[in-house]
Amino acid sequence: MLVISAMFLQRITETAWTLSQEMYDKGKFSDCLFVREHVLTATQHVHGHDHINVAASLMGIGNVYQAQGEYDLALAKHEESLRIKIKVLGHEHIDVAKSLEGIGLVYRNLGRYEEALAKHNEALRIKRSKLGDDHIDVAKSLNNIGSVYLQLGKLEEALEQYEESVWIKQSNVGDDHIDVAKS
Repeated sequence: MLVISAMFLQRITETAWTLSQEMYDKGKFSDCLFVREHVLTATQHVHGHDHINVAASLMGIGNVYQAQGEYDLALAKHEESLRIKIKVLGHEHIDVAKSLEGIGLVYRNLGRYEEALAKHNEALRIKRSKLGDDHIDVAKSLNNIGSVYLQLGKLEEALEQYEESVWIKQSNVGDDHIDVAKS
């Protein structure tokens, strides 16, 4: 019988996750999903079901489902990730904001714009509280909110969010940075 230490299994899962990210970046979503589901199983074996690494694995799987257009499956994974993060880290943690953001993106793709807006606003509130008003991650949330307003046809509100996002990005990385150009 082969006995694998938890530390060795953790290293294997980290390597597999890196490989899955390369697959994701190349658009090989089925292969990526296969690897990430095995990483999730191994992570649950090592840490149990309510561990922050399990939440990260679930969020990563949700991202793959979202990239594949499987929004209901993506939403389920993101919600489970959020549940674990709140249980382990508390509601006001920056990783909770990232999960809220992921859920907001899925809602936007589903056309559930009001729910998307609520999740993005909650993520923004946490980010402002933990990172300050001029952090680059705050700009990302403002951009997400602007995108939802745009989908809702609320052009003035969208423009306000986009302008603040651009201002924060310019303040952090300068006018010539690619992140400013993307805004």
